[in-house]
Amino acid sequence: MSEEGKNLQKLRILYVEDDEVEREIMARMMGHRLGRILSASDAKTALEIFEKERPDMVLTDIRMPGEDGLSLARKIRRISPKTPVVVISAHNENAYLQEALRIGVRDFLFKPVRVDELAQTLERVIAESRLAAHYDLLRMHNLDIEELGAMAQLYRYFKPLADASPLMIWVSDEMDNCIFANRGMLDFLGQPEGEVLGRKWVNFIHPDDLKNRKEISDRAAVGRNPFSAEYRLRRYDGTYRQVIDHAMPRFNDDRFEGFVGSCVDVTDVVPCDKAEG
Repeated sequence: MSEEGKNLQKLRILYVEDDEVEREIMARMMGHRLGRILSASDAKTALEIFEKERPDMVLTDIRMPGEDGLSLARKIRRISPKTPVVVISAHNENAYLQEALRIGVRDFLFKPVRVDELAQTLERVIAESRLAAHYDLLRMHNLDIEELGAMAQLYRYFKPLADASPLMIWVSDEMDNCIFANRGMLDFLGQPEGEVLGRKWVNFIHPDDLKNRKEISDRAAVGRNPFSAEYRLRRYDGTYRQVIDHAMPRFNDDRFEGFVGSCVDVTDVVPCDKAEG
């Protein structure tokens, strides 16, 4: 199974279809290969679910009673421009499809939809979204072509080694944005990469521990020093586990570029009340 295929099994997908029988059949079929399926029968309900659950992707029929799928896609794009939307249509309706492209819909599927076709489409959308996220981070830091080439080479060799490690490995930039998380970290958190990169990593640290963790790393950044921190990190099952985080500063010549660090779950060797707090 491809990396994107494995990621599909972890995603929350909002599926919008007004036909009850078709909705239930497709939800069951998708459930065998995809992640958690959130179902809605109309645009209004779908929007309520989206605002509450913030799924990773939206899959919607175009023609529905009342508000159609394109109107829903337009609202979702306003709320969350980077959430991929894929539309399903019973016919090759050019006017609808052209409007979908203008809105920013990521892809199209035509009924009847085969599960393997759906999985391939969603895998492609995920891969494109991950690539776009990486380019956004690179553009944000105004990296030139030479730097991009060097980073690509480093990523090519570093990622397989990091993913093979039993440790949870992360890399940050000089602004404390997470720019890499290895497979061990993503599996521990139970999240796709897009939910960890940037500033999203702070969402997984226990609220009572976050301030101290940031103070430690901020002091280390000012002094360009290594640091160690102990705090509670939320695991995929919602429980907080006690981890020890060790980090080393990264430099390009004399320029500070952030940290590379690793976390170890030490819950079983610390008092339970401290770990579960």
